[in-house]
Amino acid sequence: MAKQPESRLVGKILNFLNANYPGWWRKIHGGPFQSRGIPDIIGCHRGRFISIEVKEPGNTASGLQKKNGNEIRKAKGLWLVAYSVEDVKNMMEAKFK
Repeated sequence: MAKQPESRLVGKILNFLNANYPGWWRKIHGGPFQSRGIPDIIGCHRGRFISIEVKEPGNTASGLQKKNGNEIRKAKGLWLVAYSVEDVKNMMEAKFK
């Protein structure tokens, strides 16, 4: 089965993060025993928790995803809805360079 566009984008983002921002990065795979609304990618770089919800252009984060994102930000973590590797690059450069 071919990968969906969002899955391909997740892979590209993970490759970018691993190549440019050493740390701990993981793709979160949804399943029946996982809480809903968890971001697609979570990680830690320089002691900072980072989470990324990956969307295809034209799609938006769900209400539950936004709620979780707001809770992550309230806890001083970073949360981003990314439509491209460039979105992630811009956030990471703004926060860590």
